[in-house]
Parts: sequence; structure tokens; C-alpha cells
Amino acid sequence: MHVTVNSGTEIATTQQEGGTGPESAGMELGMPGKGMVVLWNLSIQKAVAVVVPNVEAGMTYGTVLGFGVCRKTSDPKIVKIVFIDSWDEMETLSCHPNHVEVFALSEGVWRSPLGNVPRKSLHFDACEGSVAIDGVVYWLATDRIMTHAGPNYYNLIVSFDATSEEFGEVHLPHRLSQVDDYNLSISKLRNHVVILELHRDEKGYGVWMMQSDVCIPFFVDSFVRIFSINSPDASVKGFRKTGEPVIELMEDGHRPLVVYDPSSTNVIFLENDVYANSFCVYPYVESLLLLDQPDFTIYDNGKATLNEELAREAFEAYM
Repeated sequence: MHVTVNSGTEIATTQQEGGTGPESAGMELGMPGKGMVVLWNLSIQKAVAVVVPNVEAGMTYGTVLGFGVCRKTSDPKIVKIVFIDSWDEMETLSCHPNHVEVFALSEGVWRSPLGNVPRKSLHFDACEGSVAIDGVVYWLATDRIMTHAGPNYYNLIVSFDATSEEFGEVHLPHRLSQVDDYNLSISKLRNHVVILELHRDEKGYGVWMMQSDVCIPFFVDSFVRIFSINSPDASVKGFRKTGEPVIELMEDGHRPLVVYDPSSTNVIFLENDVYANSFCVYPYVESLLLLDQPDFTIYDNGKATLNEELAREAFEAYM
């Protein structure tokens, strides 16, 4: 499961029964195949919860989530993709019966999307997050193509437009499409999608930025490598509005959070010291989303109920 941010509202997903994803947070519902999402607006300190049905996190199928806001109606939407997680069974398995479902807050129910759905050969990383820009959600994915010589794999970006509810694909430069997917991660720099390429031999990162914000297939030259992060013991957590990456260093057992200046390669230490992998950095925009929603409302199978104790428990578990 994942945590993403758009328009000042965080979406915090709780762990479904039996889930073991490292980014799973919160509480188990005690109901197989279900989880819970908390939508939390930092601006107005209001939160609502959504029960997520048909969640898969086994050896056969996996689940990823995304969050975006309709550009026309400002309606928050959650999209859930259940993908085939077993490469060995990719050819023999059918798509999950609930392959893609969308939850629009104004409707209060999960349903099929209005547009197309991703093809079944696409594999997502359940431990990797998504980013949202102007109502479009982006995930890293890997596609498998069968040839006479055997299967070929390449990385790409899958997009979902929260307004049209159409899925699209963004083609990566050859260098990025052919590396091991665990060496790539997706992030957001200002209003652009960026891909972080981990250089295991060089011990650093390359930062690639997408030049267009149109949700259509792109030419490979739409990605530009804007700078590198030459630090052997660093983990990129996100970017400031000014463009500098916020990274976590590993120094003598400590995990200081620093701001890295690509032009000078200097770092500015922030006044905090945390445990490894105990935090994330996300962009934040003030908004009035959820203003018309009663606090701690829980949406479950078309029903909206006030359950402050359960919603607060899920909210505190994420915090």
C-alpha cells in the first residue's frame, strides 16, 4: 500500500489482513481482502476514512493505490489497481475480477472506471509510491513482452487522469527503461514528475525530469537528466519547492535529514535526527478539500457513518 499527496490532502493507507508491505501503516481491519484509507487535509485538520475492498497482497496478485482530484469538480478520487504479481503465471492467469476500481468521494462507493484499464502484462511495485500532478496520478511499472527468444522487460510510467478516468503510458528513455526496476523510484519536483535512478556502482542518484505535463505517450527525449546526487550513503526523500532534494544520510548510526545543493554539492543539516526509514517527504498545497465532510466519517460499501474511535485509531496509526 502507499501514501501519496495531492492538493494538500494526504491519503494514508492501512494494512489489510495478512499484508506485509513495508509502507503499510496503521491497523488491520480483521476482514480478509479489505483495508482502510484515511484522507487527511492538513490545511483544515479534517480526516475521513474509506474502507477499501478486494485488496490483494499475496504471491499471485498485488495492489497499488493512487489519489487525485478531478479538475472540473474538485471531487477527490482514489484509484485501486490489482495486478498480477507473479511473473511466472503472467501468461496463464486472467486479470483480477476487480482489476481496477475507483472511489469518488461525492459518490461514496467503489465502481469501475469510466475509461480504459491497464493491460494485464503491467507489473507494479507494491512498495513504491505514486505522485499526482494536476489531477493525474503516476506510477512506475514494468511491462513484459513475450518474444521468440523469451520474455523482454522494460520500465515505463502508467498514468491515471482523475477527470476523464483514462489510463495512459509514459515511455522512459532507453537507459531508464532497461535498468532493474528496484533501482528506480518516482517523485515530484515542483509540478514535474521526476525519476530517481540509483547508481549502485557510482553510489549516488541521477535525477531525471519529465518535460511535459500532458497525459499522452511521450517521446523518449521528453526526459532530461537535470543533476546527480553524488553521495554514497544517501536516500532521497523528496524535494523542496526551490528544487533541492531532501535526503537522509547514514552517518555512524545516525540518520540526519539534510538539504542537498546540486550546484555546490554542499548539504545543509536540518535540526532533526531520526530512525532510518521512519519518515517520508511529500509536497504540500493548501486547499479546502473535505470542508463539507463531517470529521471522522467512514465510507464503507456505500454507507457513510460517523465512527470517531475507529477513524481516529487508523489516523493515529498512520501518524
